[in-house]
Amino acid sequence: MKVWIVLPAYNEALALPPLLDSLIETMREDGRKFEIVVVNDGSKDNTTEVLQGYIDRSQPVRMLINNPNRGLAETIKRGLLEALSLADSHDIIITMDADNTHPAGLALRMIRLIREG
Repeated sequence: MKVWIVLPAYNEALALPPLLDSLIETMREDGRKFEIVVVNDGSKDNTTEVLQGYIDRSQPVRMLINNPNRGLAETIKRGLLEALSLADSHDIIITMDADNTHPAGLALRMIRLIREG
């Protein structure tokens, strides 16, 4: 089982590093296979460069770019469809905000609740 974490992002260059670092650490400590799918929704800051840095360091981060900005609903939809196209039938797909307002441990709670039905 693999966990796919979808993050819709718009101008989150400052918030993404602490969130991604925390998610990566949390998921690795829990022994989970995972990948983070970040949909950059036409950000005007350096969100793209921040994400590319994680990709260049071979982190489990995948980036999609909406250009121009398509809004939250379309951004989440695109991320979920990307994860769904890559996931196996036993995988779990979750979504969180990219602004680092959700603690990384929330992902583990969502996974546990999904597995409990």
